Amino acid sequence: MLTKMNHEEILLTKLKSKYTDLFGSLPSVPILTCAPGRVNLIGEHVDYNDGFVLPMAISFKTFIFGGENADGVINIFTLNESIAKPYFHCLSFNTFLTEESHHGTWIQYLKGVFACFHTSITTGFNIAIVSSVPMGSGLSSSAALEVAFYTFLEKLTNSRAPTLVDKALQCQKAENVYAGVPCGNMDQLISVLGKEDFAILIDCKSLEIKYTPLKNPEVVIMIINSHVKHELQGSEYSQRRASCEKVARLLQVSSLREVCMEDLEKIRTELTEDEFRKGRHVITEIQRTILAHTALEKDDYDGLGQLFYESHESLKNDFEVSCHELDFLVDSIKPMEGVYGSRMTGGGFGGCTVSIIKRSHAEEIQKEITHKYKQFHHKEITVFTCKP
Repeated sequence: MLTKMNHEEILLTKLKSKYTDLFGSLPSVPILTCAPGRVNLIGEHVDYNDGFVLPMAISFKTFIFGGENADGVINIFTLNESIAKPYFHCLSFNTFLTEESHHGTWIQYLKGVFACFHTSITTGFNIAIVSSVPMGSGLSSSAALEVAFYTFLEKLTNSRAPTLVDKALQCQKAENVYAGVPCGNMDQLISVLGKEDFAILIDCKSLEIKYTPLKNPEVVIMIINSHVKHELQGSEYSQRRASCEKVARLLQVSSLREVCMEDLEKIRTELTEDEFRKGRHVITEIQRTILAHTALEKDDYDGLGQLFYESHESLKNDFEVSCHELDFLVDSIKPMEGVYGSRMTGGGFGGCTVSIIKRSHAEEIQKEITHKYKQFHHKEITVFTCKP
């Protein structure tokens, strides 16, 4: 069904009720924080290559509710049953960062933020967590969790990070080091800096940002969740990053941001075909993102849509992070009336597609793509629309 991204009151009621059930009463000084997921319009797998990305925050959020306790322990509970058990953790300060039984679980993201927080934490606390960001869908549920928890710790300690960018980078470090995901900085930056009705062009090298208004009321962003789960801790992600780094070393540059296709062609004989294609995706995707930002500023949705399709083909054939279900969604929606463009979004290997469509055709497109997907794959998709 076509789901409106606005059910925060229901989530917060459940969150506070569960907190009371677990801990007997609400905290004397309650702390409530949240952070959004994101959809990346274009610029995939280029943030860790110092490229440009064009994400926007979405209304799906992770909420954390809690407060200080007198027990000197850390109690953490999540209401999201889609993640791996256990849902409840009671930890001492001594074991929070060292307990190896939690390796590979969702608690590692919180451990990382705790370890990377900018000041010491000396008091115990209870927190309950709930999220509307679909897990493993390429909409940055992990970054939303990290940023929401960092914000909770800021309020608990009454100490803010030096800057919002510093906050995002510490959350990225938490995911890199403690969760073992070699992600770039895009997800945490957009979760911290995102604004309603704006996409953000992020220069992942200089960390300069440019807010771009999504102002056309006749256009909406459609996100389709294939419900094929991805897992970025696997070797596939690391292998692709390593290929990019190898190409950069051979070109004697710090990142692929600094080169063009002519440079890549010069060392083609020194690369495997796979390494060449990985480098080609990054170089061309960076250029597509710059062009996409210009198209968005001009309200050129036809041009933007064509860049979406080119991006998807590159992610499918060169970077090889798409899958049959995502390809099916992009190919199926392309000929439908009212569609400007479509592509996979996120890290890949499953997750979501993002499409730019005319608002007037949203319901019709949703019905047709839902029917086609179920007919061929015998399972449901979830379709969301959000601004512009």
